[in-house]
Amino acid sequence: MMTLGKIVSFVSAAFLCAAAMLHAAPASERLSAATAHHVPSDPIRPAALESFVDGLVSEAREEAGIAGVTISVVQDGEVRLLKGYGMAGIDPVRRVDPAQDLFRLGSISKTITWIVLLDLVDEGRVRLDAPVNSYLPGHLAIPDGKYRPILVRDLFGHTSGFEDSALGHLFVERPERILSPSRYLEQHRPDRVREPGMFSTYSNYGTALAGEIVAHLEGKDWASVAEDKFFRPMGMRRTTYREPYPAVGDLPDPMDRELQSSLATPLVLRNGHFVSKGFEFATGISPAGSLSSSAEDMSRFMLLLLGEGEYQDKRIFRKGTATLIRSPIMPPMPGVNRWAHGFMMETLPGGYMGYGHGGSTQFFKSNMMIIPDLNLGVFVSTNSPTGMRFSAELPSKIVEQFYGSDEPVQRPGDSALLTKAGSYSGQFLPTRRPYSGLEKFVTLLNSSVSLDVDPEGYLVFSAAGQTRAWVPTGRPSTFLSAIGNDILTLELDDAGKVLAFMDQYGTTRYERAGFIYSPLLLGGLALLVLLCSITVITLAARDIWKKRRQPNYHNSLQWWMLPPAVLWVFALSLFAMWGATLDPFNVVYQFPGALLISSVTAGALGFMMTLVAVGVIGVRWGKGGRGRARLFHLLFVLPLYLVFSLLLAKWGFFGF
Repeated sequence: MMTLGKIVSFVSAAFLCAAAMLHAAPASERLSAATAHHVPSDPIRPAALESFVDGLVSEAREEAGIAGVTISVVQDGEVRLLKGYGMAGIDPVRRVDPAQDLFRLGSISKTITWIVLLDLVDEGRVRLDAPVNSYLPGHLAIPDGKYRPILVRDLFGHTSGFEDSALGHLFVERPERILSPSRYLEQHRPDRVREPGMFSTYSNYGTALAGEIVAHLEGKDWASVAEDKFFRPMGMRRTTYREPYPAVGDLPDPMDRELQSSLATPLVLRNGHFVSKGFEFATGISPAGSLSSSAEDMSRFMLLLLGEGEYQDKRIFRKGTATLIRSPIMPPMPGVNRWAHGFMMETLPGGYMGYGHGGSTQFFKSNMMIIPDLNLGVFVSTNSPTGMRFSAELPSKIVEQFYGSDEPVQRPGDSALLTKAGSYSGQFLPTRRPYSGLEKFVTLLNSSVSLDVDPEGYLVFSAAGQTRAWVPTGRPSTFLSAIGNDILTLELDDAGKVLAFMDQYGTTRYERAGFIYSPLLLGGLALLVLLCSITVITLAARDIWKKRRQPNYHNSLQWWMLPPAVLWVFALSLFAMWGATLDPFNVVYQFPGALLISSVTAGALGFMMTLVAVGVIGVRWGKGGRGRARLFHLLFVLPLYLVFSLLLAKWGFFGF
């Protein structure tokens, strides 16, 4: 199960904020403000900033095994820090050059998509409250079905109501598998699973739709639109949505060869040394995740954002757009950061509001944030998958060090919470997930979050081995972090039972799951099926060996039970082999793979043969002898096979 848990960490190209919510360092591990705090009007001294960041990077690279880091920090219209650390490649070895090396930025790509689309809104060419189908080519129109039309506004707030799917298509490893954005949107359209506008659930597909709206209206591919409207006017010569593949078919033109030579290599720590990984192509969702850039170019972007659309006396986007990317698109929910027309809003130490976006490919982990009240911007990217936590926390740590408040002490739990433990405890599933098919099955295995009350009176979240504790505030629906200032708001029913809650960053909602979606239930039944199947096979082998003669009914039942028993052993064994040999990076490219398909096929045949056995028993009911073996097959094995098959179907196991 721990191996399968790794899948969840790599299936999304977006910034996985649930992990950040559920994994906070103990107070003793967090850096305290060793220097005197500045007031907002005081800029950070470059020497102090560099010294502080150097220490954070050194610690993170050693502890997390990060190969390379590129960073830029701007303030008051100037670049205060532009620095690279470690390796951008190992064949040959080269140091990170923040002015030259291009790092993959993942979902930071979305911020430029939103800006360009908002400029069209400001021009009057697109209306926020118009259906997206009004601006899409016919073959990409989204069917409404039982839901209202998706509006352009819904894309900005990730409230379109799509399920989320990634395995086997979000990233591809070979150029011949790349789809153009238009073909990708047509072939990998996710299901609509809720009414638009209800709540935010992060959607790469929704942002890719936004980019396609712009491309369709401008009459050119997204990469060209971004170059014409953004990168060239900004002088961002080392930033591109293009990727290094051969020029072929209906794909946009590939990345310039000179830029290709400056791409940082994804590096993963294995057995004490770094190994290179291949390029991960995201052209299909280009507006949502294919951006590559240097730290120096990203400093220009942050200065533009802090300048409200103006850079070096040149206006790049309109004032109206600048206002919208700092304006919440949905009413605020206590304790949950908001969406400012596509930009994430985050409350930082000292109460300052940050606007930006994180970015995650399989191997590169990035973050960009501006803090207007401090006229400050921070960008960071790493070329190792273990860099996510460092990238996510760097802006907050810089603000805390130079402008934040004192570190709070740990808050005590409340023993009175123990009397209400039943109302809070349970298992919760994220709304950001597939809702059908085999990907649903794999995701459900380790995507749930458990909520419980520990003996010391803390409300505790647990997910993938990580925990975070919360204390009551006096209101049943509101809790405060035990070691920080974050707020958690729960949705309760009339009896005070927790129904759902949003993650801290507003990217997914966790909803109470029924017992049917318990991994313990599924695992327990799987073990029973395996043991019973082995028993059935053993009994049949014993009779064959001893050439026993049994009553006709028993012979018929025994031999008809043998095929499903063999098939279930094969299905469970193949699935165990798939999990044991799983490479969490390759599963994104190669899902579902031969082993998993073989497991599903064997399971489906096992289910069908179980139904055949039930039919045979129905025809021959009452004929033949009696005995313990007959009761074992009739009263235990067959019902177990049927219940297990139905449970697997509910989880999506049989859906290719």
